[in-house]
Amino acid sequence: MTIKMPRYFPPIKHADKLVNDVAFWDQATEAFNQGKFKDSLIATLNFISPSIVGKNKAHEEFDVTCHHGSASISLSISNTAFRVNAPFLNIKDANRIAILRRVAEINFTPLMLAQIQLKDDILSFHFDIPLELCHPNKVYDALREVCIYADDYDDEFIKKYKASYYAEPKVTKLKPKQEDEAWRIFCAIAEQYKDYVNEFEQKRWIGSMWDIMAMSMLNVADMPYVQGTLKTELEDAIRFHYNGNIDGRHRIDKTKAFLNTLFIDTTKEVFLDNVYMADTVVSVKSRSSIETLKRIFVDAQSTFAKDYNEGNRFAAAYTMQLFFIRTLYEYNLDERHEDIIYQTLKEAGGKDASDAAVTLWNVYSGFSDGSHQGGKRSVGFLSKIFG
Repeated sequence: MTIKMPRYFPPIKHADKLVNDVAFWDQATEAFNQGKFKDSLIATLNFISPSIVGKNKAHEEFDVTCHHGSASISLSISNTAFRVNAPFLNIKDANRIAILRRVAEINFTPLMLAQIQLKDDILSFHFDIPLELCHPNKVYDALREVCIYADDYDDEFIKKYKASYYAEPKVTKLKPKQEDEAWRIFCAIAEQYKDYVNEFEQKRWIGSMWDIMAMSMLNVADMPYVQGTLKTELEDAIRFHYNGNIDGRHRIDKTKAFLNTLFIDTTKEVFLDNVYMADTVVSVKSRSSIETLKRIFVDAQSTFAKDYNEGNRFAAAYTMQLFFIRTLYEYNLDERHEDIIYQTLKEAGGKDASDAAVTLWNVYSGFSDGSHQGGKRSVGFLSKIFG
């Protein structure tokens, strides 16, 4: 196999993607700095999703309930406090001792703001804070934490400890043609992975093996319709793969075993059982802005700038490609920023590494100096940048 750049496979278009309006975030931070704490909270919730506040008036006290997967997220906004209560599991007939031991572990870490509590056989996430402490970052992080871990741990607790859903998840299946396309993309990622990992293993290019493993997992996990145990197992594998405290060879061996099982044993029926759109309150991805992207792009420079400037374009191209894919996976990007990265990965895929490195570097430079501004998509925008 002539080694060219792997191809990136974007997810199929779907209308349910959460898009944040940055103007609300600016209003939230300004109101908080002025001591208008309730106005700040309302603007933060509107940034997360305008449907949360809906027709409720900002000056009134109100309660609202929305759904994120199988969790029922109840928010209470008064003139003095903000409270979150999110029941997500019923453990009446479960292995209670094992579950409560696991809950104690989760409350210690990874939870930083919310805590899981048990009442009348129901496990719920709780977060309670006075209004004057409702900084936009804290509110956003707390709701994101509740939603992420309620969605992550429900499947684990049901599978391992025989718990049951507090409420059945509200899901929307893809249309048959979309399901077929999702399966085709999954199979294409699998075939590409097997070709590249075999080639790199024969050449003993351990670093490149690590990269193609990460690219393949991130590519599948970033598809918003990949849900259920498939998503949970992928995210666990990604965290393990990126854990620098574990020996690198051990990580590669374990990830290879996981991907062999994923790409060889997963049937279309099993895959489609885990493919659907679920109700969502907040994106599980981190919030982004022009300033955030500029910072992470500048911080990442040391990982590939030396290779690029010294002419080692193969290493630079692979590292940059992985960096762009991981950025898509980790950050809830502005529409234009997302389009720029999609287009860049499309142009780089299948090219010789030397040509791809130039394509990737030019776009990387635009983000690191802040010249790629955000906003909504407009006709001709990408052609102006890449034409």
